[in-house]
Amino acid sequence: MPRALQIFTQSGVSATVRVITGPNAYLLSLLRSGDVDLVIGRMAEPGEIAGLSFEHLYSEKIAFVVGPAHPLLSVPDFTLSMIGQYPVLMPPPGAVILPTVERLLATHGDFAMSHLIETVSDSFARSFLRLTKAVWIISEGVVVDDIDEGHFRLLPVDTGQPWVRWDGPLRPIHPSHRQRAISSIAFAQR
Repeated sequence: MPRALQIFTQSGVSATVRVITGPNAYLLSLLRSGDVDLVIGRMAEPGEIAGLSFEHLYSEKIAFVVGPAHPLLSVPDFTLSMIGQYPVLMPPPGAVILPTVERLLATHGDFAMSHLIETVSDSFARSFLRLTKAVWIISEGVVVDDIDEGHFRLLPVDTGQPWVRWDGPLRPIHPSHRQRAISSIAFAQR
């Protein structure tokens, strides 16, 4: 989002941009009420976006992220069940990616996670990973800069193709009946 806004502000378009983060339901309610003109975020359930137009911008993979010196990075025969011995940060009920994460975990067998922490707070998760040996299950786009900068590393988990929640056409969500200039952008991180 910061890169997109950098390009937007350099485009010469004069507008006030307000970035709001929050759960999809909250941001979609702001969109429906006219308090924002555009929401860019993770795909909501089809019923939640009825009456809105939307466009798919990209897909991303689920990532299993750890600190750069995590013990699991040096295990020669790593299996996903090994994460159960460490605190695991996961999306909570209602998070858009949770069903995908649950399906992915289920394909790797039934294993216990003794210290499960449910959160959608990326600032909390980043701090917690720096303090502990936790494993963070998150959309790859959330942590791509952290990984590129060496703050975190990916565990060798084959998560398959990028997750997609719905097969219909996806576009930036905005009220289909309004055609005014974009003056605010809400960014759904969850």
